[in-house]
Amino acid sequence: MDKIEECLNAFIQEVEFRKTVNYSDKKSVKQYNLAYDRAAGYARYVDKHYPEHLSTFVSLLNHPDIHVVACCAPMILQMENSTCEQKRMALEAISKLTDDTRLSKIDRLGFKMSLEKWKDMYK
Repeated sequence: MDKIEECLNAFIQEVEFRKTVNYSDKKSVKQYNLAYDRAAGYARYVDKHYPEHLSTFVSLLNHPDIHVVACCAPMILQMENSTCEQKRMALEAISKLTDDTRLSKIDRLGFKMSLEKWKDMYK
């Protein structure tokens, strides 16, 4: 279980790092994108090597940092081993994100645009 906790902590650290992006600086944007790729890598690692512990990753949907939830929810939808119930939980979290003013307008719009597609895929 220690490896799972390490992956979750590393995932959260990558999300924290992404909050420091300076969109006017090309290098900062590149680092932002690389942090997302690393976070996605941790999610894929848990999915591939510890599918029996996906519920631990899914618990991030209840994380107090809305940015962790915003990063985690779409990844759960993409996980090969997540259950239909876990995908529904992720969709519910995404639905709430569309109106959460702690996210940028662009992020909320992106979630709104994708939500209908995802709902159809994971009924």
